[in-house]
Amino acid sequence: MTSMQKAEDLLRSAMMLSKQSRYERRAPSKESVPLLQNALGHLMELTKEQPRNPKAWELTSLAYECLLQYDASLVCLRKAIAIDGKPSKLQKKRLAMIQACSTKWAELLLSVDQLRSLEEFLKTNRADERSDVRTLELTKKWLEDEGTVDAAAVISQLGERGAFSDFQIYHNICLG
Repeated sequence: MTSMQKAEDLLRSAMMLSKQSRYERRAPSKESVPLLQNALGHLMELTKEQPRNPKAWELTSLAYECLLQYDASLVCLRKAIAIDGKPSKLQKKRLAMIQACSTKWAELLLSVDQLRSLEEFLKTNRADERSDVRTLELTKKWLEDEGTVDAAAVISQLGERGAFSDFQIYHNICLG
């Protein structure tokens, strides 16, 4: 098995563990982050060893995407396209998706770590089981405890994504 195949297999395993969907990224599961970072490290080594290998760049882009590092993902995907000479239909689609996700996540005003922390807070306080409770009481408490500078803007962005209760934030935002 080649080092490229090993790195790709590691990335695919980490992606399965991340519990992310292909077209709607969310913060990767806590268990998957070390594996995703490990796969990313291997892939970055491959891009150094084989700087003209478009597959290495494309897989590196995918690893960054799974870690919600969209700017780095775009750079790597553009390098793969530059090496290939002309973007494929799939590459064009990925470029558009990554750009849209980058904008969407930037507007949310929460980092990946903060979103994961909110998810844990809501789960600990059983918001995942309280579909009948239509308040943002727990989310507002978490924002206050976090010292979020503009809690009202965060609440507004969550509402624009269809999350108007702690239950919806947990299931629709945190879990994607």
